[in-house]
Amino acid sequence: MIQITCDSCGKQKPAGPSTSTDKWIMGWDLEGDTPRSSINHTVRFLDRWDDRRILELVGIQFCSERCREKYLNRSRAA
Repeated sequence: MIQITCDSCGKQKPAGPSTSTDKWIMGWDLEGDTPRSSINHTVRFLDRWDDRRILELVGIQFCSERCREKYLNRSRAA
């Protein structure tokens, strides 16, 4: 069984289908080199949760908008 945790606060996602009050967010935190030797950092989000994509590389998950914003603010400072 896979245990999903928030990449900001560590809260565990409950098993089973999401409810209307359980609004988890999933996305990807991507980094890559450009031809001119600079690093490109991109964060992208899905508009809905998709269990089929949970194991994709560089995936990130958040339990709330607040945790997503905290993560984005930390990643901009890095």
